Amino acid sequence: MVCVLLYSQPLTQPHSHMTNAAAPRSLTTILLLLGVLSAGWSLSATAQQAKPTEPAEPFDPAIHLESFDQVWNTIKKVHWQPEKVGKSWDEAKATFRPKVESAKSIQDVRVALSDMLNTLDQSHFGIIPNAQYEEANEVKGKGGNGTAGIEIRLIDGELVVTRVFEDLPASKANIQPGWQVKLIGNRTAEEILTGAKKVGEQSVLRLETATGLVCDARTSGDVGEKLALAFVDNDDKVHLEYLELAKGPGKEGRFGNLPPFNVTFEEKLLPDDIGYIAFNSFLGGPQMAQQFADAVSTWQKENRQGLIIDLRGNRGGLMLLVNAMCGWLTADRESIGTMTMAGGNFMKMVLNPRRPKFDKPVAVLTDGCSISAAEVMAGGIKDLGLGRIFGSKTAGLVLPSTVVRLPNGDGFQYALSSWESASGESIEGIGVIPDEEILLDREMLSKHADPVLSAARKWILEENKN
Repeated sequence: MVCVLLYSQPLTQPHSHMTNAAAPRSLTTILLLLGVLSAGWSLSATAQQAKPTEPAEPFDPAIHLESFDQVWNTIKKVHWQPEKVGKSWDEAKATFRPKVESAKSIQDVRVALSDMLNTLDQSHFGIIPNAQYEEANEVKGKGGNGTAGIEIRLIDGELVVTRVFEDLPASKANIQPGWQVKLIGNRTAEEILTGAKKVGEQSVLRLETATGLVCDARTSGDVGEKLALAFVDNDDKVHLEYLELAKGPGKEGRFGNLPPFNVTFEEKLLPDDIGYIAFNSFLGGPQMAQQFADAVSTWQKENRQGLIIDLRGNRGGLMLLVNAMCGWLTADRESIGTMTMAGGNFMKMVLNPRRPKFDKPVAVLTDGCSISAAEVMAGGIKDLGLGRIFGSKTAGLVLPSTVVRLPNGDGFQYALSSWESASGESIEGIGVIPDEEILLDREMLSKHADPVLSAARKWILEENKN
């Protein structure tokens, strides 16, 4: 059994190590945990109300040249495609190192390094300005696991409520799916969309994914914190709500040196006699694998109608859990995908069948904020014919990556390998395309609280009739 981590290593400074901190509250930290760093660092300025400023310091050309050489040598060593780091990479050094030598400011250095990395024409390679780097480290020390209990996504160019979670502030305020969002905190919808568009221009994130992640961050914070939200409801009436953020579901999870993360796992039996499982990441460790196993094996013994695995908003995590969970859905030792690294080394993610396998229809729900390991699971289930995918395409952010601190204080993100799904195709930058793509709109949401879940339930029931 192969275990692959699809999140980054913790940020480190030269000659120091980061220690565990309190539960993260910002989007930046969540993305750092789960390996979507090219998105997270750009999003940090959007997710926080104030942007950090960098102190004026003497410009030292030597330390920036040292930083350039570290970036260039790292890519030369770790990149898995020889054609990317052969003659063309040598030419890139000849082109861009002189620009760093003649740079007059840190911004000139960042432009030269970014332009060089852009010649790779791949995601998960980037320079993280020192101020944002420091901000993320600072945020790690802040608590906050409060939530409004609402999901907001981009639909037809508008921010729209797509889900409201039970027994949390939004549901208690009777906020409904389909409502248009006009204000979150001190940011109008227009300001949030403008920020998300800038994120998309500066990273590999699609606008839908960037918007969803920003809205998730803006509707969370400290327990007891007050959050203002303005809506236009399904009858075009305006609502202004002040929600007091409540403790979200789930328990604190840890892995290695990574900061704690609030991990949620829900399993229940739907009225149609269909099992339902939803979780927000693959960071629950053996306990999550056991919860999944207990639920699926019980429903198999009880001959339930089917299984729905809800990966919407799942930020990814530990590939070991993908392996453990998918093993309950197959009778064969099948590869769910392959990771290729430098030197032609590769690892196949082979599923270990569990007995008895779940032999009823399986539906998987995805959206534009299904990221990393969530995409690997959805793509593998689709490619191997183990189930049917419903919803919208995933984020397309699959490459495992890491971030290190450069001598000049900036962060440097780089991918460690490629990932190909069971079909032999890469889903990086593309995402997993659902078998049944459901394009949400406000009218649909106003009539059906969860159209994606409804479509999956309908399919399972029809499959059992055949």
